[in-house]
Amino acid sequence: MPQNYFLNLNYIHLFREGNGPVQRLFFYKLVEEANHKLDFFLVTNKRMTSTCIAAMGCDDFKPTQHMFEDISNPYKIDLFKKCIIHIDKYCLIAAKEGLTYTGIYRGTGWEGFFIKTDDNIVACKREEITPELLKTLKKGDPITFTALPIHNILIPKE
Repeated sequence: MPQNYFLNLNYIHLFREGNGPVQRLFFYKLVEEANHKLDFFLVTNKRMTSTCIAAMGCDDFKPTQHMFEDISNPYKIDLFKKCIIHIDKYCLIAAKEGLTYTGIYRGTGWEGFFIKTDDNIVACKREEITPELLKTLKKGDPITFTALPIHNILIPKE
């Protein structure tokens, strides 16, 4: 099973930096020699991390097996690519200070949240809205807010 070899290579962690890209390239070339295909481009960093943690920390190899099934199955690869194309039609922007945005709340990340406007996905800092509002928001809720000023940026004001 390729996922077992992949996890063993991940476990021994050959290099200080760059293990992930080396592992993916190695396995890509290995299965290519066997006339198969793996499309690691479709694996997000979050998925790669969570599958490796599940395997190493909890002896749960199912997420890694599922990942390998997804990136080797032509039907699933096509499905993922269509999803990426769908997402790619939006312009991802950071909220610009002083502008008011109205859209649909799409979720909260580590340091921020996202809203979907008519033709953009706007990435916003958590500080842009009150903690109380952030706690009550649910995906799909309408939201309007004005972006706060950001200090210490590389490009000075004109």
